[in-house]
Order: sequence, then C-alpha cells, then structure tokens
Amino acid sequence: MKKFIGLVVLLTISLSTFAQKGDFSLLGNFGYQTDFKRVMIGAQGRYNLTNHVRLAPDLMFFFPKNKVTGFDIDVNAHYVFNLHEDNLSLYPLAGFNLQNNFQGKQTIKGDDGKETTLDSHSSTNFGFNPNFVTGIINEFFAVNN
Repeated sequence: MKKFIGLVVLLTISLSTFAQKGDFSLLGNFGYQTDFKRVMIGAQGRYNLTNHVRLAPDLMFFFPKNKVTGFDIDVNAHYVFNLHEDNLSLYPLAGFNLQNNFQGKQTIKGDDGKETTLDSHSSTNFGFNPNFVTGIINEFFAVNN
C-alpha cells in the first residue's frame, strides 16, 4: 500500500517542466504524515517570475486523527537549474511556513481510572523552509508541454 501511495504522490506532484516566464501551473499533492499517521491532501501553485525563478505557494490539509486536524501554508521560491538530459530539473528552494493544528474537545481516562475532559485548543508555528533535494524528485516524472 505504501508503494502505491508513493507512486500516486509522484505522479500528481508535477504537471510541467522547463517552464517559461509568466507560466502558471497548479499541482495536486497527496501524502501521509508518518510521525502522526495522518493522511494529507493539498494544492501547490507555481508561477515563473523569470525563466529560472518561480514562486510556489501551497496549502496542505491534514485529515483529523484523534481529534487533531492540521493545516499548513507554505510560500517558497525556487531557482530552477534545467538539466536537459531526461527532462530533469534541480531546484533549491527557500521560503516560509505556517503550521496550524486544532485539537478538539476530548475526554481521556487517567491511570487511576478517572475521566478528565480536555478543552479544545489550537497551536500555530512559523518556520523557514530551506531545501536542496526536492526538485529532483518533483520533476522526475514531469511531462514536457
């Protein structure tokens, strides 16, 4: 099952390669968060500011598990190095991230057998996204327009 999900993710990640200035593409994302064992689905836009620089905002929704729901927003910039052999591109990326998790109200049972009700709450974290490998994977299965 994990291999099938991985294949689906790779096939849906990229729709075009070697884009030119002004080109826009919309990509679908699907994945599995292994730390928390949650399924996620999302979308990414890519707009080429120049032939090598593109802006790539994305949204990711994490389906509820144990009354915890998540939502991520990323805004990244890519610098694309076109490796003309096999329609392959390499791009380092850098950007910012906002992560939000919402935990619904729940009742838990303690070691002593007593039940305790926890109120709902949410948490938001901000981060910085440096990455230098993603581009090889994202463009590997791309279809040239």
